[in-house]
Amino acid sequence: FRELFGEQNAGWSLSMLTHFLSEARFVRDPFIRSKFVEILHNLLTSDNHNLVSLFTRHSVLLHGLVPGLLMLYNDFEHTGRSSAFYDKFRPRHIIVAMLRTLLQDEQLVAYQDALSSNCGDESFSDLFQQFVNLALNDTVYTLDESLLKLGKIHDHEVERPTAEYLALSQEEREQKEKAYQDDKAAVVGWMTLGSECLGLVSVLTRLVPEMFVTDFMVHRVAGMLNYCLSYLASSKI
Repeated sequence: FRELFGEQNAGWSLSMLTHFLSEARFVRDPFIRSKFVEILHNLLTSDNHNLVSLFTRHSVLLHGLVPGLLMLYNDFEHTGRSSAFYDKFRPRHIIVAMLRTLLQDEQLVAYQDALSSNCGDESFSDLFQQFVNLALNDTVYTLDESLLKLGKIHDHEVERPTAEYLALSQEEREQKEKAYQDDKAAVVGWMTLGSECLGLVSVLTRLVPEMFVTDFMVHRVAGMLNYCLSYLASSKI
């Protein structure tokens, strides 16, 4: 690792990882490519200023990293795995976290300029539109799951001091307590991902507002917001 990301080889290694993010013909499995994102994100958020500065000094990273991350996020929608629907959320969370770092860190403002310059490209516009659509889908799903789990948590906390609950066997109470703890952990995960996705979309609307004025994007974003407001105001809560 020290040789790959040492002073002489770091630029080449970062460029290679960035190139493979969107090149499914070389690494087909998106879960393997997501490991490249973990490496890149750890390096980007490290205390090594020399490593962080490489992200703005190499054109392959500057012009290819954001499109590669968007493409990888999209690729998780169809992986062929039977458990793909749930498996995709962890790597997508890392992708979103890295995108937010790239587009919000003051040291990396060059990525904002690169994003703006890409918006005139038709293929990038299609990629961007697909990404935002999937990110909004994930936001809605995580909201649904979070509120479902919060309801279960509330029900358990109301039930816990009752005579009926205390009359249960030790094994039954342990099973309910385990489900309660699992639900609490799940809520943290779902709400964190949903907040990150919606936060990233908010950042994008500020950086490239022109990408959100097409008929599709206007109706898609409005539809997501209306759904969330209706759900929060409904009797389901």
